[in-house]
Amino acid sequence: MAPPTDSRTLGGARALLEGSVSGVPCDLPRSARRFWGLVLATGVLVGLGSALLLLLLRAVQSVAWPAAPTFLAQVERAGTLRRCSCRRRAACSSARR
Repeated sequence: MAPPTDSRTLGGARALLEGSVSGVPCDLPRSARRFWGLVLATGVLVGLGSALLLLLLRAVQSVAWPAAPTFLAQVERAGTLRRCSCRRRAACSSARR
């Protein structure tokens, strides 16, 4: 079966097939351009937010555990009392939910 060659069937993909990628956003309706703009903005904001949360996690980790090159070394370097208190606090906070 041969692929369709009718321009109505191809829609916006026709511009992509002809190599005119810059014309595709102009061909979209205003609501579609807004939708894809919001998708792009959401992706960028989620990426930046996750990077900031990771920095916050690292800051809390450096305050909560003794200095060491890896997290495993930090936990091993911490005393037994600190490790047990962290587990107890985690168990208590999950039991309250």
